[in-house]
Amino acid sequence: MLTGSLKLHPVDLLSYMAPLALFECLIMASITGELAGISKRWYAELQPSVDIRPMAVCFGSGILAFSLNITSLFANKLTSPLTLCIAANVKQVLIIAVSTMFWRIPISFMNGMGIIVVLIGSARYSYVSVLENQTQTSKKKSTPIKNTGNEDLEKGDEVHSPKSPPHLNTLPNQRSAANFIRV
Repeated sequence: MLTGSLKLHPVDLLSYMAPLALFECLIMASITGELAGISKRWYAELQPSVDIRPMAVCFGSGILAFSLNITSLFANKLTSPLTLCIAANVKQVLIIAVSTMFWRIPISFMNGMGIIVVLIGSARYSYVSVLENQTQTSKKKSTPIKNTGNEDLEKGDEVHSPKSPPHLNTLPNQRSAANFIRV
């Protein structure tokens, strides 16, 4: 929904998803008895005139949840699901590594090797992704442009300079091996 034919903005997508999520949460809250518990405690503890903190916590958590959802939707729009999965794995491994150091919990050799493998694999994936992005941007920049005279140049047109040999005016994948070596 964020890419493809619809290309919704993350805020628009969230505005479509939020009412359905609210409806589902209200149904589950009534089934589990949370709504009944809140209504019993409302006048004694939870009403804003009695104590503002429960309402402040509720609004603060709503703002944080909204921010998390918007950030997540923007990340989903800008990256691939595989990248998000790898980032989540790295986050989990780093949480484990930091918590074992903080709480001084010994880890086994296999756990340590698992942490190292995940970190090396994600670093390798990041390196390959950066290389692929660089080659894609360099291909976009090296698109040949045609010149048909005094007309304005348009994307996809080809420009031939009288001083440069014709093999320099083609894309690298269009050159022959001999011409590619000469350049």
